Amino acid sequence: PWVAFDTLFNTMIDSVDFSILMFMILLGMVVMLMQESGGTRAYGEWAAKKLKSKRATLVATSLLGALIFVDDYFNCLTVGSVMRPVTDRQKVSRAKLAYLIDATAAPICIIAPVSSWAAAVTSSVPEGSGINGFPMFLRTIPYNYYAILTMVMSLFLIFSGLDYGPMKKHEDNAL
Repeated sequence: PWVAFDTLFNTMIDSVDFSILMFMILLGMVVMLMQESGGTRAYGEWAAKKLKSKRATLVATSLLGALIFVDDYFNCLTVGSVMRPVTDRQKVSRAKLAYLIDATAAPICIIAPVSSWAAAVTSSVPEGSGINGFPMFLRTIPYNYYAILTMVMSLFLIFSGLDYGPMKKHEDNAL
């Protein structure tokens, strides 16, 4: 086991992925600190008092997901732990909560200039290519159809109240 750990550590320390891994570990620690200190519970209780309808709860979930745009994994961990008790009270299925979190986490991070995605894209441009990674990232935002269409679809599902396929089954079970 030690040789495997040593090999993994030495391989990763030479790559950009190691810094992203360490960043993710630190973000996970922040999420656990928020949970253990009662911060997520306090926000959940506040939100439960203010959000009186299922639609308002779903909109708040998406907005919170859009506000936490630093990293998509951090977004999922934070929004999930904060909004789960609130959506449970409004009888939103866990499947729909997971969909909304995923439909805001990655798309927002993909197009946000201050995010782990921007850092990853910027750092992946080969040196000596004559291309600066950050301006390239900014120029590609309008062409990121996945991110744009996923956000549009999630808003459509929230405001139309339409559920279909397996999502409808999960929503019916939650009711």
